[in-house]
Amino acid sequence: MTSIAYFEVLTQGGMLALLGLWSAILIRDHWRLMTVRFALAMNIGIAAYVFHTFLIADLLSVSAPGFFWLFARSWFDDDARIRPLHLIVALIPILLIGILESGIAGRGSARVLVDAMMRLMMLGLALAGLWTAWRGRKDDLVEPRRRFRTMLIGSVGGYTVLVTALVPFVNAGLLPQSVATIVTSGTLIVTFGWCFGMLAMRDQDLFAPAMLVGASQDAPSSPMLVALARRLDTHMRTERPYRADGLTIAALANQLGEQEYRMRRLINGHLGYRNFAAFLNRYRLDEVRAALSDPAQRAVPILTIALDAGFGSLAPFNRAFREAEGMTPSAYRQAQN
Repeated sequence: MTSIAYFEVLTQGGMLALLGLWSAILIRDHWRLMTVRFALAMNIGIAAYVFHTFLIADLLSVSAPGFFWLFARSWFDDDARIRPLHLIVALIPILLIGILESGIAGRGSARVLVDAMMRLMMLGLALAGLWTAWRGRKDDLVEPRRRFRTMLIGSVGGYTVLVTALVPFVNAGLLPQSVATIVTSGTLIVTFGWCFGMLAMRDQDLFAPAMLVGASQDAPSSPMLVALARRLDTHMRTERPYRADGLTIAALANQLGEQEYRMRRLINGHLGYRNFAAFLNRYRLDEVRAALSDPAQRAVPILTIALDAGFGSLAPFNRAFREAEGMTPSAYRQAQN
């Protein structure tokens, strides 16, 4: 066995051990969560990419970007809903490689086209997952998860682009096989960082819901923190800053003359919210409930009430209202009047 081959075997073994450890912990502690199942499927895909020696491994390896997207969507976006269409899109690379391996695409230009489509789809899914991590970073109130977003974007994003650019040239014989070994080593480094970051988080920082009911009662609170919470609540109810389009936590902190990090700790650690949007929706929904219960506003369209309260469009408003009340806004108005 050459030194390069020996190094590759060690790299593969190390990666398998890391993925196995993280997967075992996820199965033990969080198996019932859909986010965790996507993570496990992603881990299988990564392992198959490293050990691809037969057809089923090829099929599994191309599924990794799709399950990474689903994992990112369900973990980083607290309000995300994974629908059957999302799963179908994530599995398209498997369909395309099945076409390639079955010989349906032939050996000419059609095969080249299908192969290019598969790789572009894999790259697109990986980038979609990274975009999900990027776009919500400012509103994420869970500090370990917010830091992990940055690490994920830099490492996985850069590595995904690198692999997508190099592997086709290695497979075509235009680059030496040693490049593939370097790529595998990079996979180990990224996987190590990924697993270390995830294992370092507390359970409540991993997969808790957007609002931790009772968190404010369980968390230790100083008198200064309690006073700041009261001042924040008064400001929200009298000035109604949640109505402003694009309100950020930095802007809210500035309105109160506080540091942004203190506001983050207050809303997350004391009030129990995992993202800023969920915190704002609490006050928006309170205003909507009051308007729907007011006989004088019975003729005001529900959409107008929702937009005035700060909701950007009807769909997220309806979803947030149904989750909070267990009924539609129309049914709620009818029940109150």
